[in-house]
Amino acid sequence: MALGAYAQLDTFDADARYHAAVIRLQSGDVAGAHALADTILEQSPDNLLGYLVRGTAASLADDPGARAQAEREFL
Repeated sequence: MALGAYAQLDTFDADARYHAAVIRLQSGDVAGAHALADTILEQSPDNLLGYLVRGTAASLADDPGARAQAEREFL
């Protein structure tokens, strides 16, 4: 239901995308969360929320290389 509510928003900012990504991560939709992280960073380069989602998604996907990259980019 929460993702449905986000889908009805007129505009999306990085914060709304971050929260939707967290919901996706918690529900096991790692690919969906990663896509939202990409959108955050596409629209707002260097936004730390995008790197945070990428790192968390990589951890859940058991991808240490992607996690390390996200951590480097975050720093």
